[in-house]
Amino acid sequence: MARFLIPCLVGAIVVLGATVYGLSTPGLGGGKQPALADPSTMAPPDTALEMAGQAAPDFTLIDADGKQRSFDEFKGQVVLLSFLDLTCDICTHEARQLQTEYWQKHRDKGLAVVGLGVHFDDDPLEETQRFREVNRLSFPLLLDDELEMWGRYRVTVTPTNFVIDREGQVRRVVPQFDRDAIDEMLAELGAL
Repeated sequence: MARFLIPCLVGAIVVLGATVYGLSTPGLGGGKQPALADPSTMAPPDTALEMAGQAAPDFTLIDADGKQRSFDEFKGQVVLLSFLDLTCDICTHEARQLQTEYWQKHRDKGLAVVGLGVHFDDDPLEETQRFREVNRLSFPLLLDDELEMWGRYRVTVTPTNFVIDREGQVRRVVPQFDRDAIDEMLAELGAL
């Protein structure tokens, strides 16, 4: 009987271990998702993609300092508008890339980087300030706590980026952080 019980017990332990591992491992049904995902494996936000070629919807929102900011103040500049979920690892990584690779290097060439943050548990202003401070961001980070701009820009996933030309037209919608696609359009618009 022991000869039968020991293999069954070992098998049960292996199955239990595999189940726990699968529930706690990213990509296997649990755990924290990886900080970076391959954009080619993700479904594109088809409705946001339809915004290309259209006028960018106007907005007036509160920034992380509590001041009202309007889309009008960015007119005449190329705008890289990024919709960010403040609890998302991918969005956090992207925000840091936007800061170092675009805002710091190209704002003197007429590039405005603007983040629209969502996903607030408590105080939207406090959470936006904390996100900005922890990630050392200096580009405008606006609160979209009512998801108004998400609806107007037809955003369905985060992060989603909009490249808007100096005349206020959406030139390209870039799901996730596809640096090549962003660089290509910014170079075409003379902002790199």
